[in-house]
Amino acid sequence: MGLNLPGSVSFELLQAPFESASDALARFDERLRSSPVAEAFVLRAHFHDACAAL
Repeated sequence: MGLNLPGSVSFELLQAPFESASDALARFDERLRSSPVAEAFVLRAHFHDACAAL
């Protein structure tokens, strides 16, 4: 079902790193939820997203 492009990387090769990154992001999100700097971090992230959209 995947594309067979020349020089492409198989999904199986990337699956483990993607899962590790997803797990790390979920753990970071949970730690941030109880952090005293959570609100400032979220505001800064929204600012960066707005700048990137311009």
